[in-house]
Amino acid sequence: NNLNPSILTNYCFTLTTKFSQFYSNHKILNLDDQELQKSRLYLISKTAQVIKNCLNLLGIETTNQL
Repeated sequence: NNLNPSILTNYCFTLTTKFSQFYSNHKILNLDDQELQKSRLYLISKTAQVIKNCLNLLGIETTNQL
């Protein structure tokens, strides 16, 4: 409502920080549990989409590498 882009930039920054922590602390590939690996890859894909959406709303172009 107030057209303040800092709200969106803070959200995106917080999301990327938390994702970075997740990625650093959890194994993604070569897991014995294939369902867990599939779930983590899905989470990564959806997180990337949210980040891309945030950047697009801010007028920042992204690549189509999702």
